[in-house]
Amino acid sequence: MRTNTHIHLLYSNNVQRELEQDATKKNMQFVGKQTDSDRSLGTKVKDVILQRLVILQWLPKYTKNDILADLIAGLTVGLTMMPQSIAYAGLAGLPAQYGLYTAFIGSFTYIFVGTIKEVSIGPTSLMSLLTFSYTVGKPIECVILLAFTAGCVELLMGILKLGFLVDFISPCLTSGFTSASTIIIISNQLKNLFGINIHSHDFVGVTKELFQKFNEIRMPDTILGVTCIVVLLFFKNLNRLVKTENKTVKKIIWLLSISKNAIVVLLATIVAGSWSKTGSTPFKIIGNVPKGVPVLAFPSLSTHVGNRTVETVEMVQSLGSGVFVVPLVAVLSNVAIAKSYSTSSVVDASQEMISLGLANIFGSLVRAMPSSGAFSRSAVASSSDVRTPLQGLYSGTVIILALSFLAPYFFYIPKAALGAVLITAVSSLFDYAIFPVLMEMQ
Repeated sequence: MRTNTHIHLLYSNNVQRELEQDATKKNMQFVGKQTDSDRSLGTKVKDVILQRLVILQWLPKYTKNDILADLIAGLTVGLTMMPQSIAYAGLAGLPAQYGLYTAFIGSFTYIFVGTIKEVSIGPTSLMSLLTFSYTVGKPIECVILLAFTAGCVELLMGILKLGFLVDFISPCLTSGFTSASTIIIISNQLKNLFGINIHSHDFVGVTKELFQKFNEIRMPDTILGVTCIVVLLFFKNLNRLVKTENKTVKKIIWLLSISKNAIVVLLATIVAGSWSKTGSTPFKIIGNVPKGVPVLAFPSLSTHVGNRTVETVEMVQSLGSGVFVVPLVAVLSNVAIAKSYSTSSVVDASQEMISLGLANIFGSLVRAMPSSGAFSRSAVASSSDVRTPLQGLYSGTVIILALSFLAPYFFYIPKAALGAVLITAVSSLFDYAIFPVLMEMQ
């Protein structure tokens, strides 16, 4: 009886021990699976951060040689961007400072999230033209709200990974839109080139009014504007006109060709400023530009028109289709530049959407207008042997220094010189090669 009881106790103890061991194993397996799951989640989060915060991919590999190359490229792009920003602000119907605000914030933002080292985010001819068409006659708050809403749409598109939609847009459509915009921009700048007041904004209206006011053309502005165009075209083609094997001469020619806008605007400003010392200037000038960087502030959700307060909903409604057209055109421009300069066969269009979205959202905090990448500045960065997006730090700093120390001298910049800069800049955007392609299509 005792033996049976003893055996029964031993058996019970063994069974209990085995059950405890099984339970321990199951607990360990559960903990192991949970640890693997946590590790997998952590890896996924890390991958997403690395993918979206692109600076973490290239910054650990950054070298001293890269610093010098990016410094040279950034300073060069900054000198190109400065007169362009002032001119593009005028094209958008805004005071000069808004173009400069757009330039520095776009440059700084792209450092952290940009994928293409050559891209320079800031004001462009297309964005300025669209901004003008959707906000003409409206308060400046509508321009800033347009930048904010465009940024939100771009950011949302990027988060939802809608980059693939870009592939469905016909190149002919893009080419036609760009070429038509070029014609409109050039026609709108004729008023600055000839120094006359034209109130129309469309091509037909501007052309008609130009002929009607032909006798009002101001010769000083016309002579200055045409001279600036000739000098700009000369610098642009200097590399082809002067054939040399001397490395020093080649470097000087390259420097002159990429700094042509800054050189021409500087010389024109000196001429206008010197003339003003006599008591009057024969040129139309841009006038006062506020000194310094704007204070960070959330876009105003209401504005006053006359004695009436316009609330946010009405402001957004007044922008119409611009809320969607502006971000779409900006994305197309950026992706086109990215495809031109990307060393990879695949461009992350969704990441470019996120980059533009953040640039425009942050831009609205410093009273900037809608922005995107520019082919002209990207070409300058590429020819300057840019290494990383950090070049935006130096180009943005150039703009901030200009706002801080050079703003009083911007007063004397002739509008004719800015018109010349815009006309020569956008003339290369007209796609002549598309016509033979269209003729061959059935």
